[in-house]
Amino acid sequence: MVNIPKVVKNLIKRYETRDPFKLCLCLKIIVLYKDLGETKGYFEKILGKKVIVLNENLDEFSMKVVLAHELGHALLHSSKYVQFMQSYSLLPKTSLLENEANKFAAELLINERIEDYEYHYNCSIDIKILEKLYELKYEKQNKWRYRYW
Repeated sequence: MVNIPKVVKNLIKRYETRDPFKLCLCLKIIVLYKDLGETKGYFEKILGKKVIVLNENLDEFSMKVVLAHELGHALLHSSKYVQFMQSYSLLPKTSLLENEANKFAAELLINERIEDYEYHYNCSIDIKILEKLYELKYEKQNKWRYRYW
């Protein structure tokens, strides 16, 4: 079973940051930037190295959210078994794995401390994305404890 809030809490405690860019650096996850068209980003393993590719055309806020989401995949879904299931299963990718990565991003980016609510004062962010992050963060915790396959 995966307790995503606990995973994120331990990650923040260990590396003393919520910033997904800094976390990727600490975790030696390679972050690349490319023009991906409509795709916002993706995670893959290349020769045993974790790589996240972000669309270089995203704004700063969207890039941070997408990186947090893909970091969730890198940490929660990078086992050989999960990668195999993603590649060879008929299950839609938008199911459990995507929900877990979204929850991971919400837990990482939304802090309960009032001083960390700088997103409210930044006019360049997509308010719908911010609202979805808050919704995911504050849903019942038990709903996000999953057992892998």
